[in-house]
Amino acid sequence: MDIARALLPPQFRDLLEATQEPFAQPIRDLAVPQMVFGRTVLVGEAAFVLRPHTAAAAAKAAADGTVLGEALRDGDDNLTKNLRGFETSQMQMGLHLRDYGIRAGNQSQFPRDA
Repeated sequence: MDIARALLPPQFRDLLEATQEPFAQPIRDLAVPQMVFGRTVLVGEAAFVLRPHTAAAAAKAAADGTVLGEALRDGDDNLTKNLRGFETSQMQMGLHLRDYGIRAGNQSQFPRDA
């Protein structure tokens, strides 16, 4: 509470002090080291849990499905190679979004002094 009293704007401080049982919601980052395991593929939040402020989780899941469908439809008969192509592009996107979310979160919570 001492930190809240020292750092929060008065309106938020008053709200916190009026709350009987305040709680914090942890935000976690998840990025798997791979998305393809033989013939099994992780997509969406099974592979990457993105921070809410990226506003990208649903779009990432949709992109995973689209790119996977294209890899299976447009690829040759080599399933392993087609899935590897899917995995490469979607891992890059997922890692980029994870890193963006971490940077955005840190900037909003821990702004640098001007």
